[in-house]
Amino acid sequence: MSDEEEEGGGGDGGSPAWMATFGDLMSLLLCFFVLLLSFATMDIIKFTQMVGSLQSAFGVQQEMIADFQALSTSPIEFAKTESSPTLNLLETPTSGQSRSDESRKLVTEIERVARELDLSDAVEVENEERGVVLRVSGKLLFGSGGTEVQEDSEPFLAKIAEIAAKLPNQISIEGHSDDQQIRSAAYPSNWHLAAGRAIATLEHMAEQEGLEHARMNATSYGPSRPLVPNEDEESRATNRRVEFVFLREGHASSRFAPGSPARVLDEAGVFD
Repeated sequence: MSDEEEEGGGGDGGSPAWMATFGDLMSLLLCFFVLLLSFATMDIIKFTQMVGSLQSAFGVQQEMIADFQALSTSPIEFAKTESSPTLNLLETPTSGQSRSDESRKLVTEIERVARELDLSDAVEVENEERGVVLRVSGKLLFGSGGTEVQEDSEPFLAKIAEIAAKLPNQISIEGHSDDQQIRSAAYPSNWHLAAGRAIATLEHMAEQEGLEHARMNATSYGPSRPLVPNEDEESRATNRRVEFVFLREGHASSRFAPGSPARVLDEAGVFD
């Protein structure tokens, strides 16, 4: 055997040994990028089949009868839509977020109405857990010791009725008083006075402003839920109020807020 044959390792020519490794690497890279491209637009049917194959391989069998709509006619297809429809869930607000946004809009709208009518000192609105609470000073709605809605308050109540008519919420109209005991033939106690004012407000909203009776209820809290301590005439005037509560879903059927005493009136005006 000649020296040339010994150095060449054989008589036949061919590619160097490193070319086989390089070819395998290129094939793996090609498969990798094809796999990435195939996930650019996910085909729900093929994806479900792939998951089923994996479950079968691991011994998991589950039959699901459902309708699927393919996002593409080919596993490799570019589209203008997102690669996965689940991404849209991150951008879609939850029902809780949606309700919160609606509540903030309601608060803003009521505050705008109060400013337009120059009633910001007599009106307060808050977003609470049970719903949006509109507090109206008793002196705006009623005369001293009375239960007849004053004419000066009618433009404001008309605006509130316009807002309420666009909403599906149940409305709880709640009467509150201070702690100064009153006794008269018409109103033996603060509970009765607060109840009379809540009922008068409800009747005005229904008969004069056109809101449905079925959407509203009248409740008396009397002096049991003061906003501030009853220390002087100013603080007592703050506690004499009527509240419109635009109840959130889940609170609409509640007779009264838990944790506080309340008396609810039936249609005859008798305490339950």
